[in-house]
Amino acid sequence: MKTLNCTITILLGCICAIFTACKDDEPIVQPVTPYEKQYGEATVVWEATHQSLFNFKGNPLYVQVSEESTNEDLAVFNTTKKYLFDTRGHLLIYNPINELVDASSGLTRGWGTTGDATRYSYGYDSAGRLAVVTETELGGTSVVYELKYGTHAVYVPFPFSFAGLPLFLLKGLVSVEGDNGFKYEFDGEKAVCETDSWMGIARTEYLFRNSYPSMCTKQLIRGDEVLQHEETVYAFGEKGVLLGMTTSARTNDDPDMVQKRSVVYASPRLQVQVTEVAYEAGLAQERTVYTYTEEGFLLSATKSDNEGNTASVHLNAYELDAQGNWISAERAVEGYFNDYWPEGTMTLKQEFSYK
Repeated sequence: MKTLNCTITILLGCICAIFTACKDDEPIVQPVTPYEKQYGEATVVWEATHQSLFNFKGNPLYVQVSEESTNEDLAVFNTTKKYLFDTRGHLLIYNPINELVDASSGLTRGWGTTGDATRYSYGYDSAGRLAVVTETELGGTSVVYELKYGTHAVYVPFPFSFAGLPLFLLKGLVSVEGDNGFKYEFDGEKAVCETDSWMGIARTEYLFRNSYPSMCTKQLIRGDEVLQHEETVYAFGEKGVLLGMTTSARTNDDPDMVQKRSVVYASPRLQVQVTEVAYEAGLAQERTVYTYTEEGFLLSATKSDNEGNTASVHLNAYELDAQGNWISAERAVEGYFNDYWPEGTMTLKQEFSYK
């Protein structure tokens, strides 16, 4: 266990590992097998191993992430996430237990519980592409989604969260169909899906620029009336790295009130490392800044608003394994940060199996 005494600069650049050997003064490049791809070797980050998406190093086959928070009243909050991968780096099973996610957007401000009793399994075709997703609720029936691909080179968003990642891109995706009637299609210019519920029709549409999504529009429609409207604009960098996104939303209850949320990411770890989140709603403003260790682990987070309220999270100590993955840590939370991180002490553990 080592204690942190100083703030470590955010890792902003891709770390590229190039292995060479010399023979007769000519370099020989060691070939990289698919399951060994990390961000440095992958031409596009979305082609890297799924372990890389979550900043798991050393190509682990099984990972269990556990977090326990004890607030000032000694109440305990537990969350556990389990990941199972194959030897090629594909995610096979994702099983979140009591997972809380940041569901905040213009339409759903605040934190909500998701996946409390839902297990996700993933299947792949002969080309290694995601082909089948099965969503199973505890005590309920399963929903199976089938994915189909074309020959185009556009990176199309998967219409659902992928193991907690709100944005997950698949090259060549043309459709996703569920045995519950769900249908999502990409026609070469836009990707669209609609779902019907008692609240109305929820319509999602993605537009594209330079092979990546440029904007996502979400609407809740009842009859001829648009009850809610949300737009997200994306920014991508080299190798398809997601640099940030800005979401603006309004409802018909108060169409002049526009809620705006901007997120900035630290490359190359996609959505694992958020460096800044800014939120505006009328006169209310809130800003959260995150810093990380060189290994990509959260070092601190500070939240403040325009009324002078503040809250913070600090990493007290942590321990790494031989692969460079953190296996235990302790954080201190001061003030109300969110429902996921109550004020008090957080104990975190990660268990890895590499064979």
